[in-house]
Amino acid sequence: STAFTDVANDANPKAFNFWRSFLKTNILVGTFLIIVFWLLGSFDEDGADALLGLLLLTLLLSTLIVVINRGTEGVFTKEGAILSEEDKKKYKGLSGWLSLVALGLIVTAGYSIFSFFETLGMQEDYQGAPFLFMYDFLTGAGSLGLVGYVIYLFFKEKMIFPRYFIYLYLYLTSVNIITLIILGSYSVSAADMQDTVTTTARTAVGGIIWGLYVIKSKRSRATFIND
Repeated sequence: STAFTDVANDANPKAFNFWRSFLKTNILVGTFLIIVFWLLGSFDEDGADALLGLLLLTLLLSTLIVVINRGTEGVFTKEGAILSEEDKKKYKGLSGWLSLVALGLIVTAGYSIFSFFETLGMQEDYQGAPFLFMYDFLTGAGSLGLVGYVIYLFFKEKMIFPRYFIYLYLYLTSVNIITLIILGSYSVSAADMQDTVTTTARTAVGGIIWGLYVIKSKRSRATFIND
């Protein structure tokens, strides 16, 4: 996950090159999505549509990653950003609205654990569709690993927490979008599709709201200052 930071973050703002960062991020994201699409057998069924979807999703995710990295660069520092000494003392600590952020992360971790082991327990139900099992297994493991790392950053009050918090929501939203695409190629009930659409929208909206909070709030800036 640090690769995304390395390719899109530059210690010298004047040396930042959007297109260079965008190209490198595209390579990383595109490689990941190619593996996912290949495991699902998407290129075998309709190669042209799969390639177009892969291209659009890669461009969208890469743009978001570069913008997030650039937008959060320099916002959090060891000195508590640009806060006054009074604000640093007043707002430092994992309390206030950050308590809800912690609760959300714990709930997300619990759901990720449940979903991951549920997938393992239902392996026999994937007979005839091994690629779908591999997709659910890999995305579940990715969710579990990423949310665990973000929780670690949160309680250690690490400076990079806000950025990876946004990455977490971006990852979860992307997985839901890909899942919608997969469901669209199978005969699933309207209720299942609607549930996935609702989950995707809820995750995206939640990511926007809480992402803005952890970047803009004084409490967040005063708290996440550790290297």
